[in-house]
Amino acid sequence: MIDLKALENELQQCRLARLDAEAAERDVEEMIWQVQHFEPGKQRMLFIFECGDSEITGAAN
Repeated sequence: MIDLKALENELQQCRLARLDAEAAERDVEEMIWQVQHFEPGKQRMLFIFECGDSEITGAAN
């Protein structure tokens, strides 16, 4: 037998995931536009890359 409440909850989770993905896509598209329209001397861009857990890298030092 199909649990309609569980199915409804799963569908709602899928909708929320889709909305999150669409928001992330808009953020990426905005960053791409900013990189494509970068004008040296007029603005600065900062790129930050996370390279893992800071506690692990800090312990090695």
